[in-house]
Amino acid sequence: TQNLFFLLRVNILEPNIFTNFLVSFKRYFIWLFSISLASFSKLSHYAFSMADLRE
Repeated sequence: TQNLFFLLRVNILEPNIFTNFLVSFKRYFIWLFSISLASFSKLSHYAFSMADLRE
């Protein structure tokens, strides 16, 4: 419980908590973007292979 209280106190007293939030949000957005990009490339590759099969 002391560790949790320390974390809360640091978060309250820390002035750059907003920048910390932005950094974590940017990291999460990059992670999400890379996942969506990978799924999109896989989907387009599947569509291209289907088009090759059709011809």
